[in-house]
Amino acid sequence: MRGSTFGAAVAITLAAVGAGAVMAAGAVSLFCFVMLGEPAGMVVAFVPMMAFAGAGMGLLSAAYLVPMLVRTNLAVSLPVVLGASVVAGVGMGMMHPLLGAVAALVAQVSAGAAFMALAQKAGARTGCPYCGFDCRGVRDELCPECGFGGPDWAVRNPGLCECCGAVRPSGSGCTACGAVNFNAPEVLKGFEPRER
Repeated sequence: MRGSTFGAAVAITLAAVGAGAVMAAGAVSLFCFVMLGEPAGMVVAFVPMMAFAGAGMGLLSAAYLVPMLVRTNLAVSLPVVLGASVVAGVGMGMMHPLLGAVAALVAQVSAGAAFMALAQKAGARTGCPYCGFDCRGVRDELCPECGFGGPDWAVRNPGLCECCGAVRPSGSGCTACGAVNFNAPEVLKGFEPRER
């Protein structure tokens, strides 16, 4: 479920509002039944009010969930992040509704940060380390834009570092990035492409 950024933001916001309402209603229902031993009529009176308050909390949580999840696969990340927050919120909310809100917040931020890190890691592997060209879908090892990574790159670009593209003295390591073994893949780890 990848779409436009605006569409993803709307989906995240609506899902957060719904999850907030479910979490708050479930937490207050269990709190009234289990901890207070209230009759069903009392619970029915509180559930709509708490669902509305939970929806408001969900709307506020969209402020940090949208930046975290907008570049993730929402079909996977939304159910996990919001499901974890509902389970944690209802479970802890059974003891006290404020504990439920804190548990839901911790679960959302933890799971959201994990998905954000995975999306950033996946996005980092798609660009050419030399020119930044988006190489998604390219089956060849070399960049179709600049030819970086091909076996003849050094032949076509003599005197340039094979890792960062900076001019280097012949026969020595690169003074810009410190690369010595130009064919080692670990040299490219954490590499930032230079400005052209």
